[in-house]
Amino acid sequence: VEFLIRQCAAPLDSGTVMPASQRVDQVTDEDLVTVCETVMFMITNTVGMEDVLWPFLLEFLTMTHYTKALTTICNCLAHLGKKKLQSSRERFTLTYNVDSCL
Repeated sequence: VEFLIRQCAAPLDSGTVMPASQRVDQVTDEDLVTVCETVMFMITNTVGMEDVLWPFLLEFLTMTHYTKALTTICNCLAHLGKKKLQSSRERFTLTYNVDSCL
């Protein structure tokens, strides 16, 4: 998950744009970010991942080097929060003495 978040926050290469006929076999930075965002959304939608991802993704909100990935992180957290609220489970809150990284 951390690798995917890093890739979502990676700087995009704004170099010269090649014609589509020349870049058929190349993966651009934008393509990589799009794939990583899609994988993050797929992981977020996986059954049973709420309790793992909810506290873990919150850690990335305060790290400045992941600023470019905030859209992806917040979308995933919003989806997880919605699922947790709909299931009405009491594990929605965090215990800071247990989750020491927060």
